[in-house]
Amino acid sequence: MSPDQRNQQEAISRDQFQHTARTEGQYVALIQSLIAVQHLGAGDLGKPEGWANESHKLAEKAWIDQGGSIDQKYYQREITVINKQLALAAVRLADLLERNLSGK
Repeated sequence: MSPDQRNQQEAISRDQFQHTARTEGQYVALIQSLIAVQHLGAGDLGKPEGWANESHKLAEKAWIDQGGSIDQKYYQREITVINKQLALAAVRLADLLERNLSGK
């Protein structure tokens, strides 16, 4: 990903978080509920290479060409993907910490 693409994605992420009109605590609660509702557990976490490939495919689908616009429809579609990815990241990080800090 080029620096311009990375900057565009960072701006989108920042705007989308602000667009949620939630406090940080409310957003954390949303992610926690997603983990519970979608049964995102440590059972089938896969490997980091798979995570990277999955994220790359999702980013390609979300990509907007230069000059394109991000409207409400785009936001609604992509915020769902972002929220799920954040929930998966939380589960994966918790599993990684548990395994490494517990000596398993």
